[in-house]
This record gives sequence, C-alpha cells and structure tokens, in this order.
Amino acid sequence: MTKYQIFLIILLINAVVSLAYMVIMGIKKQLKKGIIVGVIMLILPVSGPLLIFFSYLFFLLLKHTNTAYINPDELSFRKEKIKIIEGDSLQRGINKVPIEEALLESDSENTRRVLLDVLKADFESSIPLLMKAIENEDSEVSHYASAAISDVLSKFKKRQKEIDQQYREHKEDEELLTAYRKYVYKYLAYHIFPKTEETHYLELCSELMEQAYKLVSSIEPGDYENWIKLLVEYDKEGQAKEWLRRMQKAYPEKLPTYRAELQYCYRYDHHNFRTCLQKIKNSQIMLDEDTLELVRFFQIV
Repeated sequence: MTKYQIFLIILLINAVVSLAYMVIMGIKKQLKKGIIVGVIMLILPVSGPLLIFFSYLFFLLLKHTNTAYINPDELSFRKEKIKIIEGDSLQRGINKVPIEEALLESDSENTRRVLLDVLKADFESSIPLLMKAIENEDSEVSHYASAAISDVLSKFKKRQKEIDQQYREHKEDEELLTAYRKYVYKYLAYHIFPKTEETHYLELCSELMEQAYKLVSSIEPGDYENWIKLLVEYDKEGQAKEWLRRMQKAYPEKLPTYRAELQYCYRYDHHNFRTCLQKIKNSQIMLDEDTLELVRFFQIV
C-alpha cells in the first residue's frame, strides 16, 4: 500500500469521525456546536480529533480536581445536612426569568410588554430588576421603570414617616421597633435610594438596630446576618466587625453566624477567609441551599 493510499484512508476515517460527531451532537440537540467542532476536525485531519479528545479529557480531569467544582455531598459530608430547595424560592426564580430575558433582548416592544405586565402585578419583589431596567437603552422602558421606582419611594417615605411618629412616641414597644427596623432594612437592601437619602436611612437603621440590641430580649440570627451583610455592602467595616462580634457571642455555633463571618472575612479579612470557609465545611451544622451557593461562590472567586 502506497503512502498516498494510506493518506486517503486517514482522510476518509477522519471524515467519517467528523460526520459521526456532527450527527451525535445533532441528536443531542447541540447541532451548532457539532458543526463547529466537526469542521475543525475536517480541516485538521488527525490533529483536530486528537485536540478535541484531549481537551475534553483535560476538562474531565479539571472538573474532578479543581476546587472551583464542588459536589454538594462532599461539601456537607453528610447528605442529611442538605435541605431541599423550597418551592416558593424556586417559583420566585422562575418568575424573574422572563423579566431578565426581556431586558437582554433587542426587541423593545417585547421588553415593554413584559415590563408592563410586571407593573400591573405586585412589582415590589422585582425592584432590583426595575433598577436595571432604568439603564435600558429604550427610553420608554427606562421611563416606565423610573416611574415605578419613584412610586415605590413615595409610598415608602409616607409609610416610614407614619411608623417613625409611632416609634418616637413608644420607643419601648419591642414589636413596633422590630417592624420598623425590618421595614427600613428591606428598602436599604434594594439600594434604591439616592446617595444623600441612602446615608440618612442607613443611619436611621443603625439607630434602630442599636435600640433593638439594648432593648429586645434577643435579636434573631437571621436579623444579625442580614444587618452585617448590609453593612458590608455599604462598606461600613467598623460597624460590621462590631455586629459580627456581638453575633458570635450570642450565637456561636449557628449557621447564620458562619455565613456572616464568611462574608465579612471575604471583604475585610482575607487572612482568615480560608479558615472560615474550612470551618463551615468541617462543621456538623446542616447546610441549606443559600449556604451551599455562598460557599460555591467564594470557592470560585
């Protein structure tokens, strides 16, 4: 058999492998990817298929060795430590998808339609997405979103003044204090205020939290965690450190305490960050969905 004949056989085998790959990817409904890779294999006989094969092999190896890839079972060490995703959380995520997709589309008419549907419903749960919509290139979409945010702020300020008046008259009312601080916190977490007002409401919420710390029999772990997270977001390192110290004293072995410490260390204390991450992985505490996502994020970045 001549060298020319051997070369033709290699080309034929290479073409068959390339076409077979395209067909398989087409069956898997990944035809676009199949065509691109198949053409590469056709253009580069032998070396093309080998390149694709070893790239995939490297990917598999990296997937199982890289710390960026985390198996939830390995992370929690016990399957019973993982909580099932709650249905309402899943539904909220599903409801946000059409809005996010609409904001990414170039079809202005569809974006407007989806946004109007959101505004007709209870759109407060979609405030973060409305904030993004303000920056949309379509002026009408931006206008709708701005009007909605202005309406939210107007209602908040009206209600806040009413609650504040009640609070100033009854500062010893723990129930009223709790409702007030959670109300202000909720809107601060949206990052919805202009800078000047943002400072004012952050100071107000700090005042309410300090009053709660002195007055209320016990602040819940979730409230501690949310407040520390907010202080980190607004870059209030000193306050965040002090509230973390208080939380660790009140709830030393609680999951929210570990989460709060993780977020604080990631932002301000890189020296102890990995230690904190390892403490969570080694703990016997049940890890919920939010914590798993948080650890995955911090492992990757």
